[in-house]
Amino acid sequence: MQIMQTCTHCRTPYSLKEPEIVSALAQITANNFKYYTASCPNCGKPNKIPAAQLRRVAPKSTSASTAKAAPRPKAQRKAAATAANPKAGSKKPEKSTRSEAGD
Repeated sequence: MQIMQTCTHCRTPYSLKEPEIVSALAQITANNFKYYTASCPNCGKPNKIPAAQLRRVAPKSTSASTAKAAPRPKAQRKAAATAANPKAGSKKPEKSTRSEAGD
């Protein structure tokens, strides 16, 4: 796997090999970045590569471990919330009783 990239400054084509893609993905995931900054081998200037592009070409084992957890279905979320707080599942608000101090 590799990514073919063209420098945005000098227009030199270069590629990112699999080891660099894996380390870039680890860096992006650890720091919650949206882009990886790759240096051009010709001019040395930085080029931004979107995290989504890196995830598309990453090996399956790497992309599975760095992917975000899938959201739980709505029924599971509601059951978990009800178990944590029994009143969270009720839809009707409880009536409040007012004390009549003005009498």
